[in-house]
Amino acid sequence: MLSALKAEIQKMRSFIPASVRYGAPYRQKLKYLMESQFFGVERVREGQASDLRDLLRQAFLHTSHYRRMAQEIGCSWQDFRSPEDLRRLPVLARDTVRERQAEFLSDNIPESRRQKRFTGGTGGQPLGFVVERGRTDPLERAFVGRIWDWFGSRFEDPGVIFRGYAVDPADIRRGRFWGPWYPERNWACFSSYHMSGENLPAYAEQIRKLNPMFISCVASDLDPLARYWIEQKLAPLPRLRFIHQSGMLMHSDQRERFEKAFGARAFSTYGQSECTVFAGECEHNTELHVFPEYGVTEILRKDGGLADIEEVGEIVATGFNNYAMPLIRYRTGDLGAWSARGCACGRPFRLLSRLEGRGQYMIVLADGMVVGLNSILYGSHLPGLRMLKQVQVVQDKVGEILLMAVPTQEFNEDAGRALAAGLASVVEGRLVVHFRLVPEIPRVEGEKFKVLVQNLPVSWWTGYSGESPL
Repeated sequence: MLSALKAEIQKMRSFIPASVRYGAPYRQKLKYLMESQFFGVERVREGQASDLRDLLRQAFLHTSHYRRMAQEIGCSWQDFRSPEDLRRLPVLARDTVRERQAEFLSDNIPESRRQKRFTGGTGGQPLGFVVERGRTDPLERAFVGRIWDWFGSRFEDPGVIFRGYAVDPADIRRGRFWGPWYPERNWACFSSYHMSGENLPAYAEQIRKLNPMFISCVASDLDPLARYWIEQKLAPLPRLRFIHQSGMLMHSDQRERFEKAFGARAFSTYGQSECTVFAGECEHNTELHVFPEYGVTEILRKDGGLADIEEVGEIVATGFNNYAMPLIRYRTGDLGAWSARGCACGRPFRLLSRLEGRGQYMIVLADGMVVGLNSILYGSHLPGLRMLKQVQVVQDKVGEILLMAVPTQEFNEDAGRALAAGLASVVEGRLVVHFRLVPEIPRVEGEKFKVLVQNLPVSWWTGYSGESPL
């Protein structure tokens, strides 16, 4: 009874415009963001430094972890005049947050304003954390709202969502693989777990009826529908303005497929549930614009030094939007590189020329060397990969991987052998590739699809912690 009442309240709230529903923090931040994108670089840096001092004041005065750190280092929040001063503080590991969560909670934010969250972690490292109720989410929405404005859409516009949401089992039994998503009444949420060949015609028919103005998705969730759309030669969606992908990397072949299938620009944003970094593509560029109003973003080498331009390192970030549980110089586990270029849009944001994906997406070769899975799979440009609907890699042994693949009709055994040999040759024979064709790759409801199931102790930062067989 109580859950039904909450659902009705949510439904009623969905008729309230976003500017009212998300409150003053949303309105004020969005107004500022629409202005700040046209500021000069120095003015943006001044605003960033001011926001940083406010965050450090909150953390140093109201959390036991940072209060103790400030005493040990002998500094005050007032000593930090620029983002560069953050380097006086140590980086923060995910395990530390997991093991000492209470030490990061702000004592001036009551329990009633603490909202518990959980991230499964694309790299297989789950984490529970807390955000500030009534503040963090509205601020997050404002950043998304600015990007959507670049592509000509608003939260109130009709859209369809493919983000791993679960649909009511009763609807599934009736062959209805979607449902309304509140508080946005014009959004339809589609199941990511029932996209079989038998069910895809129903998905396509309903989406054509809805005639959405945007699609919001995780790339792996939308991919089966895009392939079906192209195979059936269905017409593009006439009102569609963009396809917004986040939650994982969108590879170039997926981008091409989405745009061909649905007839609109596909773009990505990059962020985290932990609210430490946010970036997005603009209407002029496919490189990610890192937003300084959101926080301070660093890219570090393994030795902790700053990475050079175009040098891949780990993204370490400090977010401004969560005072309930501040995370300062947080090791995201993601890899990226700063671009040497600016963007034609003229906005005062640094660009990421590369986003390598999660740092845990690493493969251990026969000699114990650690390499990125993305470099092997997608950097090799092997033609056989384009004949696969979906792939998942499993590593249980050093120097060996199992590549499970859902094939297209054009894929055959010869193509499979050539692909396995090609992947092995990319790393000069230091990897044995076992290839297995499967009708589908099982998914766990409520979790993101994992391209790599890594069962060895490995990360980009620490390498392989086992013993090399050589």
